[in-house]
Amino acid sequence: TMAAAARPPPPPAPDDLTPREVEVLGLIAEGLSNGDIARRLFVSRHTVQTHVSHALDKLGLTSRVALAVAAAQWQRDAAGTGGETGPGGGFNDAAAGPPAQPGGRT
Repeated sequence: TMAAAARPPPPPAPDDLTPREVEVLGLIAEGLSNGDIARRLFVSRHTVQTHVSHALDKLGLTSRVALAVAAAQWQRDAAGTGGETGPGGGFNDAAAGPPAQPGGRT
């Protein structure tokens, strides 16, 4: 269709990202700030910013917004196709932890 032809090509797949960079991208796609990500991963805010900067460089993106949009798109693609998106599969795989038990029990 004409709309599909006008759509820009998808960003490069995150194959060159480290597992931790993939994890950080998943959390960015969930809308977490660097401070929230740092607390979740038990690292400093500076460490999170370093992971974000490396991911931006590796993917050829110029903003955190572009990174979040790309991460969300890869998550949707992985959920829709069941395909791999990079190290560890989907962006949230490493950050999600064990599946929740019914009734909220772990």
